[in-house]
Amino acid sequence: MDPLSLRSVVQYLKGLDLPAGKQEVIDTALRNQAPQDVIDVLRRIPDQTYQGMDDVWRAIGSKMGIAQA
Repeated sequence: MDPLSLRSVVQYLKGLDLPAGKQEVIDTALRNQAPQDVIDVLRRIPDQTYQGMDDVWRAIGSKMGIAQA
C-alpha cells in the first residue's frame, strides 16, 4: 500500500458536520469506507471539538508528521 498523505486521509471525511468531536470524525471516515490505516491515524488525533476543516487538517497532519504552514 502506498504511504498515506494528508489528502488521502481527508478524502474520507466528506460529509463531516462541523463542529465535530473526534468520534464523529472517525465515524464519518467509517461511513465513507476508509481503510484501516486511515482509521488508525484518526484514532490518534486529540479528543477535542474541531470547529472547522482547518482544525481537522492540523490534527491529522501533526499525527502524520506533516508541518502546517
